[in-house]
Amino acid sequence: MKMKMKMGAATTSTYLPLSQLQQLRLYQINDFESLPLPEEWLRNLVSLRELEIQSCDGLSSFHWIGILTSLQTLDIRRCPNLTSLPQEIRNLTSLKEFRIYDCPLLRQRCERQIGEDWPIIAHVPSVIMDW
Repeated sequence: MKMKMKMGAATTSTYLPLSQLQQLRLYQINDFESLPLPEEWLRNLVSLRELEIQSCDGLSSFHWIGILTSLQTLDIRRCPNLTSLPQEIRNLTSLKEFRIYDCPLLRQRCERQIGEDWPIIAHVPSVIMDW
């Protein structure tokens, strides 16, 4: 199942089959430093395999990521204020691919073997940065 959802003040998730959602794209959420996802909402994402966070200029953290234990692909694009990774990514033992595009500060911290955040993602088999 594929579903695109824009978050906003009027958006609710009470009638969405969140337990079946496999892909989620969070796009242009600029009003928040940390995405306002309620923990009970996240815990229902038991089938989520792919998460893309794109063009979220205000985003500076996403510590809730550790709840998404079925996640296999994490894609972060054009989030200039996201300057480090949360330690919770270590909990994502199913994560097979991690991609970073157009996030220069984050890219630097995730450099293989030498980046400050490399130990957080070293368990991921495929780490791709800016192609």
